[in-house]
Amino acid sequence: MNSVTSTVSGRKQRIDMRRIVRAAMDSCRDTLILFCSNTVIQCDLENFTQLENCTVIEGSLAIVQISIFTKEDYANLSFPHLREITGYLLISRAFGLHSLRRLLPNLAVIRGQKLFRNTFALAVHDNPDLQDLGLVSLTNITNGAVRLSQNKKLCNIETIDWGMLAPKVPKEKHVFKDNREEKMCPNVCNRSCVVEPNSQKRRCWNSEADGCQKGPGFGRMCPSKQPCPKDEQCCHTFCAGGCTGLGPSNCIACEHVIFKRKCEPFCPPSTYLFAGRRCLTDVECLSIGRQISDSSLAMSSSSLPLSITQQLQGTSPSNRSQFFDMEMMPKLLRPRVGNGLCVFKCPEGYTLEEKPSGPECVECTDVCPK
Repeated sequence: MNSVTSTVSGRKQRIDMRRIVRAAMDSCRDTLILFCSNTVIQCDLENFTQLENCTVIEGSLAIVQISIFTKEDYANLSFPHLREITGYLLISRAFGLHSLRRLLPNLAVIRGQKLFRNTFALAVHDNPDLQDLGLVSLTNITNGAVRLSQNKKLCNIETIDWGMLAPKVPKEKHVFKDNREEKMCPNVCNRSCVVEPNSQKRRCWNSEADGCQKGPGFGRMCPSKQPCPKDEQCCHTFCAGGCTGLGPSNCIACEHVIFKRKCEPFCPPSTYLFAGRRCLTDVECLSIGRQISDSSLAMSSSSLPLSITQQLQGTSPSNRSQFFDMEMMPKLLRPRVGNGLCVFKCPEGYTLEEKPSGPECVECTDVCPK
């Protein structure tokens, strides 16, 4: 390679790197703060600071092994920005936690793209002080079942319409066992709660006035089966989990994908689908990867206490399943047909190639190299 070629190549690489760095800096104000990766809150309440400013967890959230704390210790903990979890939510052995009402007041959607034990999008296990779930804004569990087990004080399980909350899951797939006996629970909903048309019952997370269950089956019925904002007008059909106003730019979460703060039915051309929910340019894909790799949020299976894994999964130490995948740098995938993908691992039939613009997954012409 002569000096001219080397100089041009070096200049191009510097320009590409500047594009990536500039995209990362531009996105810090509205992307890095809002989007968080897999998060484990363990042992100490100070670890809840990981959730500050998170709007979407692209991954799963586990709150586990929080001991020697009381209800008062949780009083000042609240994360109202968090609206969506793309994986699953696990709460286990959180001593002193009476309700999730204040902790996660606006969590509206659990997508279940990754499931606990390949089954559960919401797993709440062995929380000795938990009295009600209190997930008052939760309106949609897109995929996966619910497991509530060994929560000796937990009530208001029967006052929640789980079919409305997780419509894709048969009722028998949910697991409710060894919680407080129903006859020992008041299980009374506030009179302000709307009567469900089918069962003629009020549905709620607790007996408080703000504890009523929300969703498309409560209040005004919209043609798209979307819930309504406070002014009783229907949310846009691209919305999931409710909305703060009219139009696809005011959705709490998106039914399909999000692009430039607006819900869309699919990604536009020249963009890449990331985490099954948002559309990125090639530069944004590569910069998002660097943000994730610089964080301390990616966890391996060793981050989840073994005792909890065994209790919930019934497995031996030699058969422990993974809790979170190890983080990897992002790659662009441009299929022959359809939109591109922003992925961390090349799928079968594709091999990794390093290109001037960044790493790409390229379709193998014959047998993929090992």
